[in-house]
Amino acid sequence: AVRSTRYSFAVTGEKEISVTYGIDRKNSDRKIVCTLIAYDYDKNVVGQIDDSFDPGAKKIQRTTPIATRSKPVSAAISDCRVG
Repeated sequence: AVRSTRYSFAVTGEKEISVTYGIDRKNSDRKIVCTLIAYDYDKNVVGQIDDSFDPGAKKIQRTTPIATRSKPVSAAISDCRVG
């Protein structure tokens, strides 16, 4: 029902990272929720948020910050689902 693609990420502070990603959904009438995760150097999860897309366009790209409890080094999309 939905496909997600991570385009890039950037460390924006000692306790923040931003991830730029997009979704492509078949049904634009449904809300989509994506779980974004931040990792530290040892691959421990140091931050996680749910990012929502309201019904609308089928293809959307956005940059979302993730607050972390320690210095992040990478970010990923855990999953995206109909919310």
